[in-house]
Amino acid sequence: MQNFTYAGQLNGAENPIVRDVLIKNSESLEMNTAVVLDGANGLIPATAGSKILGIVIGFYKNGIPVQNYKSADLSGTWVESTGIYTASSTNITVEGVRAKLICDKDALFKNDANADMTPVMEGMHFNLVDATQIDGDTNVAAAGQMELIKVDPDDASIGTFCICESLRDAYVQQ
Repeated sequence: MQNFTYAGQLNGAENPIVRDVLIKNSESLEMNTAVVLDGANGLIPATAGSKILGIVIGFYKNGIPVQNYKSADLSGTWVESTGIYTASSTNITVEGVRAKLICDKDALFKNDANADMTPVMEGMHFNLVDATQIDGDTNVAAAGQMELIKVDPDDASIGTFCICESLRDAYVQQ
């Protein structure tokens, strides 16, 4: 379970903030992974240290899930078995496929980090290894892309996290 799995809200609500954003031309995105904006060029996978826009929960063309289209009706490629959509080279100007994201800083996501964590680390911040996984070795008190909310009592590498370095923040962290 390296990808992020939605696990509820910090505030107890059941309706996270979602947003549909164009995918960068020729870019491959995977379900349940962290993404960022590449300027005005669309979505790309998040990397360690980048401000996260959200977690992908679907791919849509004209408001219809891409899995409901015939392959011949998509210029990009949808592989249902892997949950990966690869946009066409003209996605921004012609195809218009968008990723639906949970971009709510109160949204909780489970993730299997690359290292074990302990309850004393709860409230600390962690960076990503890549768009799919938390780097369990990067815990610091005040800076990091995701905040550890709770460690799974049955598996110390699994934690519940929320986004804390978000592209939606209006400030620049120094």
